[in-house]
Amino acid sequence: MPANMTVAQADMTGAKLREVNFSGFKLASAKMSKADLTSANLSAANLCDADLSGADLTLASLAQADLTRANLAGAVLTRANMCGAILNGAILTSSGVVDAAMRDVTMAGFRLPGVSLAKADLTA
Repeated sequence: MPANMTVAQADMTGAKLREVNFSGFKLASAKMSKADLTSANLSAANLCDADLSGADLTLASLAQADLTRANLAGAVLTRANMCGAILNGAILTSSGVVDAAMRDVTMAGFRLPGVSLAKADLTA
């Protein structure tokens, strides 16, 4: 698929999308709950209002992605690259953000109840 493609409001609930390249895609309001996005490239993607609840984002790249108001509740973000991502208003309740790279992340107004940030790199 070409870069900058719009897949807004697409329903990919429970899909197996391992190593998919959605870099720069417009995925606003997409439904990807419980999707397997292991090693996916979502860098610079527009994921505003997307539902990624329960998704497996292990080793995924979310660098520079816009996750404003995205639902990441229960998502697995182990060793994910979230450097420079925008998480304003995002929901990360009970997410596993273990050993993730989160340098220079914008996080105004996001919620973290029950989130594990073990070994996460939150340096500026």
